[in-house]
Amino acid sequence: MKRLFVVRHARSTGNDARVYEGWNGGSLTRKGVQQARKLGKFFRDIPLDVVYCSDLLRAKQTLEEMNLGLKTVFDPRLRERDYGIHNGEPYGFMGENTSFDDFYLNYRLKPKNGESLIEVRKRVVSFFNFVEKQKHETALVVTHHNPSMLLIGLASQTPLWNWRVFVQSNACVNQLVNEGGVWRIARINDTSHLH
Repeated sequence: MKRLFVVRHARSTGNDARVYEGWNGGSLTRKGVQQARKLGKFFRDIPLDVVYCSDLLRAKQTLEEMNLGLKTVFDPRLRERDYGIHNGEPYGFMGENTSFDDFYLNYRLKPKNGESLIEVRKRVVSFFNFVEKQKHETALVVTHHNPSMLLIGLASQTPLWNWRVFVQSNACVNQLVNEGGVWRIARINDTSHLH
């Protein structure tokens, strides 16, 4: 049996400002630091073989505050979607004739100098295939909103056009389990450790 815990980074300055953080740094807020420390307590008694983490600052800070002291692989395939010219801009209007909802629901839409969701999915599929081939039994992945939803979608074989069915709160825990070559979701968007 292989277990993959997928965690969305803790609350960041971009979350509070309600902006598309994308590939911008974005550091943790005080609340985010508290959330990350609670994540650390949650994982303290779970035997993890390896940690994979996005190389963006807010994910790295989440992992640092978790204080697990484990071997970590920083992987750019786990980065948030690159919103291109809209990185750092407030949620809402995404350019001429493109609403916020259109942007999030249209997985083919690519912001100028950014990525479509299809391109993000290619990165995530590459990472998922890599992890499947590794010999470890239990891994932790610290990533972002879009990659975490896409990883859950891959494990559950949810079509890309329906990817928005998965909600991902800051500092949530998801658990994907592979038994006999079949992935299933054992836990999704769990924030009980934060209360």
